[in-house]
Amino acid sequence: MDINSVPTLLACGGFFVLSFVAIWAFWFVERLRGSSAPRV
Repeated sequence: MDINSVPTLLACGGFFVLSFVAIWAFWFVERLRGSSAPRV
């Protein structure tokens, strides 16, 4: 593996993990609010 591809690989991996955490946090908050959540 080329040494120049390491930062790109880390950035892509970090972005994937970050988006997964954001989706989970959004789901968790919505689940926590439950039926009290206002329907838009």
